[in-house]
Amino acid sequence: MAKLNTQLSLAIQQKLDGLKKEYLLQTERLEKAENEGQDDTTDFIEEIQKQSELVLQMMEIYFENKVTQKTLSKYLTYTYFYLDYAAYHEGVYLPEALDSFYLSGYFGDWYISHNLSSTVQSTKDSIVALTRMAQMFEALGLMDKKAVEAIKRNFKEDKEEWLERMALFNDPDRDYEEYSERLNGLWQDDIY
Repeated sequence: MAKLNTQLSLAIQQKLDGLKKEYLLQTERLEKAENEGQDDTTDFIEEIQKQSELVLQMMEIYFENKVTQKTLSKYLTYTYFYLDYAAYHEGVYLPEALDSFYLSGYFGDWYISHNLSSTVQSTKDSIVALTRMAQMFEALGLMDKKAVEAIKRNFKEDKEEWLERMALFNDPDRDYEEYSERLNGLWQDDIY
């Protein structure tokens, strides 16, 4: 039995190593296209999507035996949704897509108003999914510990504000003018 587990672990590691190599090559292609000024094209977005697919494949393999299928499904869904936003709305790819600027734009505004199923709980679940992705990146050597800690710190510092915005947006009894003033105040805090 131990030999079988070792073989499975080796097979999983080999798959992850292959995907990691593909991810690094795809990231190099994206950096080259960006440096050549080709980062405002549909082709560039498609290349970001290829990188995102590799990330989702890595997550599926990496977390398969570490979490339940239900949890893995949540991780993949919320990560896909964020990476799709980063590609199509911001034109950024990993690891830059995990910068606090893009995360704040997503959780503090876009996710609230564009995701019909957005709730306080789904926001928390999304934060967990992206945190797990960053931790996987660290474990695979794609991101250093300092960068992962910065991402986690950003989530910790900004989460309550994002959840407050979510609660305000989803409150059916809100007074529209008061709601607008409150949200504008929150967004003004971001600007100044």
